[in-house]
Amino acid sequence: MLLNPTVIAIPIFALLIAVEAYLVIRENRENFNSKDTWSNIFIGFMSVAWGALFGLATSLIYLRVYEFAPVKMPMNVWWAWLILLFVDDFAYYWFHRISHEVRFFWNFHVVHHSSNQYNLSVAVRQSWFSGIAHWVFYLPVAFLGFPLWAFVTMHGLNLIYQFWIHTELVGKLGFLEKILNTPSHHRVHHGVNNQYLDKNYAGIFIIWDK
Repeated sequence: MLLNPTVIAIPIFALLIAVEAYLVIRENRENFNSKDTWSNIFIGFMSVAWGALFGLATSLIYLRVYEFAPVKMPMNVWWAWLILLFVDDFAYYWFHRISHEVRFFWNFHVVHHSSNQYNLSVAVRQSWFSGIAHWVFYLPVAFLGFPLWAFVTMHGLNLIYQFWIHTELVGKLGFLEKILNTPSHHRVHHGVNNQYLDKNYAGIFIIWDK
């Protein structure tokens, strides 16, 4: 049975959301909206439940495509994981970009951008039904010969990384801003001003946006 790392990380997510809420309230209670946060958490919980159902079906498709891979990647060597890290993140970049530029996909992704505030709970605010279509962007990963268990592991770690960038409590991070997607970059992505719209689609590596 495959277990997504993001599911394992749920208790950590909950703890960090609570810690962030405490810090924000301590600084200025008016900057925290408990109803919005609880709404995000509920939506996130349901997205995990629906995601599990869609995951069963899309896993079968992934396995079918994997059968036709010209080469099967040896996941017992470090460089295969390094390649998978970049391949998965590049696939995510295009999934995320298309989710903003094509109305059909935006109909799912808009849920993530509809919170009234920007904090860690927004990271778990995901569409319940995005699993209907987003799997298409990851079929090349299967065709490149990465087994399903390895993809699920790496993609889960990618999403775990993206959790912490949904906060206003972390400022700019110096030279890391040139390489990684950071809270600073992602705040721009979630901005509502015209000059900030449709920018910074990266998951982990900001290089895709350069």
